[in-house]
Amino acid sequence: MKPGFRCLIAFLILLSLPACGKEEPTLTPPPPTATSTPVPPTDTPTPVPPTATPTPVPPTDTPTPMPPTATPTPVTPTETLTPLSPTPEPAEAPPIGAQPFVNAARGYSLAYPDGWQAIDMGEMAILIEDPAAMNGGVPTAVIVMAGTTEAFLDGALVGIDEDQLAVVLLSTATQLGEDFELGEVERFTVNGFPAAGAGGKGTADDGSPMAGYVALVLGEAQAAMIMAVAPAGQWEAFETTFEAMLDTFTFTGSTAAPVGSMGMVI
Repeated sequence: MKPGFRCLIAFLILLSLPACGKEEPTLTPPPPTATSTPVPPTDTPTPVPPTATPTPVPPTDTPTPMPPTATPTPVTPTETLTPLSPTPEPAEAPPIGAQPFVNAARGYSLAYPDGWQAIDMGEMAILIEDPAAMNGGVPTAVIVMAGTTEAFLDGALVGIDEDQLAVVLLSTATQLGEDFELGEVERFTVNGFPAAGAGGKGTADDGSPMAGYVALVLGEAQAAMIMAVAPAGQWEAFETTFEAMLDTFTFTGSTAAPVGSMGMVI
């Protein structure tokens, strides 16, 4: 055995035996481990403020359900309409003749429709559609009376102006028949001569209703009264013809005896 190993064993034995009468050597405690400097706690993180609770969005209104479309009621086919008959056009007024009636004695001329007849009765002339109608009822006719201003209507037109024609016209209405009334008087001219006229209605001697128009025309030395008459139911159709006839009236000069009061009854 090697000496080094023996010495080591002996030393270990000595260490294990209790000391005889000797104090046990006081073991010096090892120096305390240095207290480690405590690590300061890390800063407590500032808590993040909670996110604001979003304001809840109110729910959109529940759309009102559309009512179901009504099932269309089938349209019952309409009956086939019978086309209306065309409205008959009013009968045209008879054309005015190119050759007028001329009364040289009374100094005037007036055109009348073709097919009519002119009857010269001296103090008056009658232009008539059907002379037979004079035997009863109311004929469709135009009656003309004319004369010098000094004597016509008993001199009522001497010295008057255009404005006074209406007054004279109304005053003569009683001579046209007991039951003939004139309406509103209007003023106009006939081939440059001043005139006044009015429509009227009345009853003939036999009780037949009639309608017509009376015009008073004033010339430089002459005057004339032109009256149109027709059955009341035919006047509207005849009125246009009479207006066309009146537009052709003119004075031609007169050498005839004067005409006084009318004294005429239809």
